[in-house]
Amino acid sequence: MIIFLDTSAWIKYFLAEEGTSRLQQFLQSKLVEEDNQVVASPITYPEMIATFKRAMLGQRITQTEMETLLQIFEEQWQSTPVITVTTPLINLAGQLAKDYALRG
Repeated sequence: MIIFLDTSAWIKYFLAEEGTSRLQQFLQSKLVEEDNQVVASPITYPEMIATFKRAMLGQRITQTEMETLLQIFEEQWQSTPVITVTTPLINLAGQLAKDYALRG
């Protein structure tokens, strides 16, 4: 199974917010299987960094915590396949959103 994590999902791995425990449980249950992998969009990289910085500026985390989270994220990013966003992929995503009432 390919598990696509956008920034709003991936950030839940690092920062506690609504849905964090549900996402963590899902990933723990799915990533134990060798055939399952997490993929991301190229835009996820700068969005994650910006989110960490906003969390620090909003005093949700300290600068030291931000630096630690950035290091962990960088390590994860290095082993995460980045998908190429194409028109057919966007169309498929739209169809899946329609079929399964996914949020954007």
